[in-house]
Amino acid sequence: MSAINPLSNSPFDDLEYTDKTFSPLWTLPDLTDEEALLKWARETVEACEEYYGYYFQIQQDNLMLFRGIHWIMQDRYSNKWLDKQGILTRRSPRVVINHLYDFVEQWVSRLTRYRPAVAIYPASSEMSDSDDAKIAKDVLNYIWYQNNIDKYLQEFVRQVKIFGEAYLWITWNPNKGDLHPDWVQAQSQGYRIPVTGKDGQPVLSEKGEPLYIQKAIRIGEVEYKVVPPWHVFDMPCRNRDDIDWSIRWSSENVDYVKAKYPEKEDLIKPDDGMEVFSNRKLDIGKMKNECIVYELFHRSSEFLDKGRYIKFTKTAILENTDLPYQHGKIPYVYMNDIEVPDQIRGMSFFQQLYPLQFQVNACASLIYKSFVLMAHPKIAAREGSVNINQLVNDSTVVLYNDDVPSILSMPPVNGEMFNYINKLEATLEKLSGIFTMSRGQAPSGVRAAKALRVLEEQEDKRAYVTAVKYNEVALIDNARLSLSTMGSMADDSDGRLARILGKDNEYRVRKFKAANLAKPYDVRIENSTALSQSPAARIEELIELSQVRLDPDAPITRGQFINFLDMTADEQFKDIATRASRCAMSENDDMVSGIQVAEPTQDEDLITHWQIHMQITQGRDYKERMPEDRKLVIQNHLYVTEYLMYEKAYGLTDSFGMPVRMPNLAFRQQLELQCPNWPAFFRLPVPALPPMMPANPGAPMEATPIGPEAGGVVPSPIDTGAPVDAGAPTAPPPLPPQPPIE
Repeated sequence: MSAINPLSNSPFDDLEYTDKTFSPLWTLPDLTDEEALLKWARETVEACEEYYGYYFQIQQDNLMLFRGIHWIMQDRYSNKWLDKQGILTRRSPRVVINHLYDFVEQWVSRLTRYRPAVAIYPASSEMSDSDDAKIAKDVLNYIWYQNNIDKYLQEFVRQVKIFGEAYLWITWNPNKGDLHPDWVQAQSQGYRIPVTGKDGQPVLSEKGEPLYIQKAIRIGEVEYKVVPPWHVFDMPCRNRDDIDWSIRWSSENVDYVKAKYPEKEDLIKPDDGMEVFSNRKLDIGKMKNECIVYELFHRSSEFLDKGRYIKFTKTAILENTDLPYQHGKIPYVYMNDIEVPDQIRGMSFFQQLYPLQFQVNACASLIYKSFVLMAHPKIAAREGSVNINQLVNDSTVVLYNDDVPSILSMPPVNGEMFNYINKLEATLEKLSGIFTMSRGQAPSGVRAAKALRVLEEQEDKRAYVTAVKYNEVALIDNARLSLSTMGSMADDSDGRLARILGKDNEYRVRKFKAANLAKPYDVRIENSTALSQSPAARIEELIELSQVRLDPDAPITRGQFINFLDMTADEQFKDIATRASRCAMSENDDMVSGIQVAEPTQDEDLITHWQIHMQITQGRDYKERMPEDRKLVIQNHLYVTEYLMYEKAYGLTDSFGMPVRMPNLAFRQQLELQCPNWPAFFRLPVPALPPMMPANPGAPMEATPIGPEAGGVVPSPIDTGAPVDAGAPTAPPPLPPQPPIE
């Protein structure tokens, strides 16, 4: 019994070949000529079917290997074995130890275990661009949250490893999203919205009456799709940078297509008798009442500046417009597993591992067969000396003539067989890049947490090339296309709101405009670390973290330290310092944008707030480019914070010198250790100096003036609403000199 071979041809043959020809799309004299355009589209599709036919067959063979179908006589849809005539049989045991499935899932887990996190930097030094970059970051988090991007990224990586390549399409779906506010208002008031044409005028029926919209109108959303690679025809060439167009196809119900394009009803027909791939027998399912719908995306190129979008079947052109996306690119991100020189499609690591996987299956099957044949005891006796009918399992009397029969005992399986299969599995792990640590098993004899962390880091280093490729494609390119798609397709009149449900802004709802997103932002990966995956290493790391004591001169706070480790996603890890750190960073974002924030209060972690707020004043943006009115917002907030810190540390007295608030000595000590630059805006009172000795020892001593008489500013207590001695209410602290606002 032979195995399924993913390489149906010689590995030295070129799998991508066609004897058909096609011309570039821009060579057509009139792109609006539907007859000529449809002819070009059909010829191009036929050429692509032949060009990629063998390549797609290999990908479908890999899919069967992933599913565990490794033998020709193994039924593809059930766990049964067939003989050469296709009849169910049990006589030939076959075993499949599917390491390929395990390797793929481990790679998926390794690349997608961290949530996608990117940082968006402004395109210029203008403050407006900086504000728009923050809005774009919030909107991107909203898009990814609404679409559950983790699910698509997992499928994306899975297809990369199985098929050798994967496509993540990022398009605009006008039928997704919230209901349009105009539609909601019209429905609530009993109005009906007319259908308008390209000129903005109502579309009239044959009776001259306006047609009204019968379905709900939505504002539209960004849509993600991961389709198998054989659903995509890239323009045949030898370099991916030279690809001008790509065709994506899907099987649709004919009635659905007719309802969506009623003006083409007579031309839309089911593809009866037509195979998706007319010259290749691939496992592509299609019902009789379905037709294949193709979508061609042509990027903005030298001879087709606006690009092109064409949606068609083999009998009709359904849509024919300029490319609707401002980025001017084919709206997908592409990633391959193994890059093959001089080819635009990738190769899966299955092609390298399958010979070893087949040997593992063959050895396992041979071991099983040896157990079946040799596990039962064997009796050696002279012919005719034993009554064979009496050799049963029950206790009985065995009659014999002369010689006594002997029971032969031998090992059912040679030990070398197990050594060989272990060597094969070790080689499989080496070539796949998946080792015991990735599977949650510690190597033999290794139990120390630090040693486990070293081994885990070594595995991550081996996967560095693939991880960098994944970050560049699945995160950075994905973020750019998502923002550009939203910016080019969203309409400001729909009242769109980005409900920010991320880790930083659970409570915020941000309103934005399309112009905030349609900018060439610089998108980068947010590097972060996390706890180890092994339980032993994680326990030791938690113990080490609980004993962390930062130096008072450290540039970060404990809350920021926990944030940098990316462990605050767990609610149990959000201590008060972490929450104060997040709150202060959120206030920084608003104050830099010129938005007023709530005044500081005594119940805050004032030291953490002050340290994070002061970080704004240390950058060149604050010193050189920030408007004066925004500086004033930051200075006022810091002034009040510093006054509250002074009041908490040194206490508060009324005008008669009676204590209103007792000083906090522990807080004062912490303030002196952790905030050497405090205060920055609040002026401390001038301390009392010791009396100076007069030049004439016999002359009387004069007291040194302090307080307002000495030029110092004595802070007045904040008005808390409670009366003090003599019934005089307290007053707010004096503000620093305010610069004029131009």
